[in-house]
Amino acid sequence: MHSENFPRGFVRALPAIGAALLMASAAHAADVTTYHYDAQRTGLNNAETTLTQAAVGSSAFHRLHAITLPTQVDAQPLIVSAATMASWGYGSQFPHDVVYIADEADNVFAIDSSTGAILLQKNFGTPVAQQNLPGQCGNNATTVGINSTPVIDPANKVMYFITYTWENNTAVYRVHEMNLVDLSEKIPSVVVAAKGTLSDGSSVSFFAGTERQRPALLLANSNIYAGFGSFCDSNLTITRGWMLGWQAGTLTPLAANELTDQQTTAQSTNNPYGLPGAFFLSSVWMSGFGPSADAAGNVYFVTGNSDGIFANNLPDSLLRMAPNLSSVTDYFTPANFASLDAADEDRGSGGVMVVPPLSNGPQFAVSQGKDGRLFLHNLAANLGGFVQGGPDVPSSVNAGACWCGPAYYVGSDGKQRVVSNGNVQAQTWLVPTTPSGTLTAEAISPELPSADGQDPGFMSTVSSNGTTANSAVVWSLSRSSNGLIFLQALSGTMGSGGPATVYDKAGNAWSFSSQQVGSDYVVLLNGAPVGGAHGIDIVIDQAGTMWHMNSQNLWWSYNGAGGWNGQSGEPNVAAPSPAAVWVTTTSGGSIVDASGNSWSFGSQSSGTNYDVVLNGSQVPGAYGVDMTIDTAGNMWHINSGGGWYRWTGSGCRISPPARISRHRRRPGRSSRRPRAAWSQTAPGVSGVLARRPARTPKSSWMRSRPMVPMASRS
Repeated sequence: MHSENFPRGFVRALPAIGAALLMASAAHAADVTTYHYDAQRTGLNNAETTLTQAAVGSSAFHRLHAITLPTQVDAQPLIVSAATMASWGYGSQFPHDVVYIADEADNVFAIDSSTGAILLQKNFGTPVAQQNLPGQCGNNATTVGINSTPVIDPANKVMYFITYTWENNTAVYRVHEMNLVDLSEKIPSVVVAAKGTLSDGSSVSFFAGTERQRPALLLANSNIYAGFGSFCDSNLTITRGWMLGWQAGTLTPLAANELTDQQTTAQSTNNPYGLPGAFFLSSVWMSGFGPSADAAGNVYFVTGNSDGIFANNLPDSLLRMAPNLSSVTDYFTPANFASLDAADEDRGSGGVMVVPPLSNGPQFAVSQGKDGRLFLHNLAANLGGFVQGGPDVPSSVNAGACWCGPAYYVGSDGKQRVVSNGNVQAQTWLVPTTPSGTLTAEAISPELPSADGQDPGFMSTVSSNGTTANSAVVWSLSRSSNGLIFLQALSGTMGSGGPATVYDKAGNAWSFSSQQVGSDYVVLLNGAPVGGAHGIDIVIDQAGTMWHMNSQNLWWSYNGAGGWNGQSGEPNVAAPSPAAVWVTTTSGGSIVDASGNSWSFGSQSSGTNYDVVLNGSQVPGAYGVDMTIDTAGNMWHINSGGGWYRWTGSGCRISPPARISRHRRRPGRSSRRPRAAWSQTAPGVSGVLARRPARTPKSSWMRSRPMVPMASRS
């Protein structure tokens, strides 16, 4: 199993990747024509036969290409397969799958996924520089061009996207319909313009200079839909949320649109930031997640914070709109929206996913925002409206603060699952089988690395071969504040009741059974007990060999002939690295620097920090919350104040490190414990570490850890 991190301006490809997070290989990739795979935004590719858990966990899984692009990419890559190109009559011109990428300089690229070659590229205008953005907003690239994910219409061989361009000293949005074969414009682009009606009957015009077009585009009902919000909540007296639409093929604007905040200046009397003037917003941004659609063509999206006033306004709300955008047919606004507004904890940071209904089953959608509540919405009933003082109509569970979007899959047991991506942990939730049911917590990943200043939460997709056992892989992707992007793979083997499974270099599956021998568990090889073998930990070392450790802290390596080789020391998993030590808040753990020094945290706390221990002795005055070994093999620690310190041999020096491995000890950081057995890969290691808890888990997770802490970004 591998994890990847790479800087802005790069696109990296992994073999036949089932999620369109990165590029796909030529191995019979499916078309990926829209954000999160479909209009429901499930993030599910359920026809993946290559990227099984065993394949992803093997040393054969690797990056294919690294392609340098001019600037930052915030849009999801889209894919047209070689088979589709051949069906269009362009097989000789495009013998491999083609990946389409749009960047923040208003460029579009067509890239050969097998060779990494840039086949075609075209610029569609001058992007808007940061100094020309409202408040010189900085939570974006130095220029803003194509900020949202385009959408492909395969029936007409075109791709739709929206550019942000600087024309005659003015910011302009344009909708484009581009020929996929040569990147030419099929028809002239259309300038985005709209008018909305306020509560007093007056009109307000769409102003491109203050609006950000971040949500992915939606193609449904033969229309193109796009949401608009703010740049860093700037220009509050002007900026409002919009949902606009155009007819596919002609780019004729729909006659109706949705203006989410219809207050007049006189009505907006509460500015949560304490600034003079009105406070509008109710933006549509969703951290880049796109509006979704159900089978009937209804359009769903979530709005952001506003002034805490509900009249003539729909802040922090889930909206269902008619296909022609003529009306809001239903909505849900939480009872505590005003306090969410006051704390800038809007629900608009997360997207809404329509859960595919099973035969004769209930119809649900899920949404999640900054306050961590994951709501389950019954689409066949009243969405809930606004209930003054509560309780809210839809049920909710706490899934962590979310600048994120959910995903979905069906396990080998036939049960539907929602994947939430709040805070720094992925979780799976069982979808109820009755309309009145609630989400049921199933499994949770270990805490994923973060804490570099980014907003909590991340995006994920799922690849699986239908409901075939051990085929589901949850892929998570996020961007850190220093420009690095991280890909992680988690096992989606949920609901089987089985333990975590890891794979050696020969493809053998190793796991623990539920049968105990004292405090140990029986070791399973490809599902069958191995005579006399039992333990509590399983590790795959750098050579791809499986080791297990028993409760007596002895390590055993399988020799392939039914026998075992034993040793008291840990196997050579990585050096320097956490060396396959799973660290808990009670047992501690250590990392080893290039000189062989062992570093750990002591039990003595100083506020929220813990003493740093060198080779068993406390280092005077050194305390922190995280430890790291950098690429040179030096140990660094960070304290709760955010300062990084490196040991010089006689003292500590402050400076940020280039991290390659991490040991985290944050007592009390999370009250949640993993509900499942799980396995973990240390940096640069092809295998995983699995630990069996003292009870049979509900499910299992596998994760591949990035080389530096992962953080989230919309």
